[in-house]
Amino acid sequence: MYKRSKSTKSKSKSNETKKPLMNYFEALSSVNDIKGTFIELGFGKGVNLKEFISYMNNESITKRDIWLYDSFEGYNDPVEEDGSTFVKGGFKRPFGPAMDIRHTIKTNITVVKGFVEDTFGGSYLSDQPIAIAHMDLVSYSSTLFSLNRIHSKLAIKGIAVISGYKDYQGVKLALDKFLEDNKADYKVISKDNIAVIKRTVHKTVKGSIKRSITPRY
Repeated sequence: MYKRSKSTKSKSKSNETKKPLMNYFEALSSVNDIKGTFIELGFGKGVNLKEFISYMNNESITKRDIWLYDSFEGYNDPVEEDGSTFVKGGFKRPFGPAMDIRHTIKTNITVVKGFVEDTFGGSYLSDQPIAIAHMDLVSYSSTLFSLNRIHSKLAIKGIAVISGYKDYQGVKLALDKFLEDNKADYKVISKDNIAVIKRTVHKTVKGSIKRSITPRY
């Protein structure tokens, strides 16, 4: 009987093609046909938002009104789920660059200063749903709070893009909990370098469809 050698097996495995990691452009451009706003939760140095605005300016992705949230006071208090991945007040950044970025694109940019737990609940006043929510929040409590807040406002087929899923244990735990609690409403697109989840329309009983309705705020 013919037996495959160990070296053949090893060669076969080495030839397997790995799926490339999803990048920001791929995620954002996947919802070009979805109407709604862009929410940036966690501005930091503004590197990510500058990249996203460059895509809008060269018409690679849909130009949208932007809502920008950051404490500009650094990180909030860590909780048990965060472990020792950051300290309160870390990564504090000035307010000025967030104001300056409003002049880099011809669309409405609203800047909201404060921790998301204190500001995001009642400050989103757009009558449009959210098409894209990008989160770079680091902490368990801020990430979970924001996911729960966007849940009723995210457009059908809109996406949430979560940075730091593999870098910060609190972010991973928050997203995993949110998906466990809302598994019927979301499709996981990626959990690689960035996590991407998409709002879905799901079936409740045979022959009927449950549609999530985005309220007007």
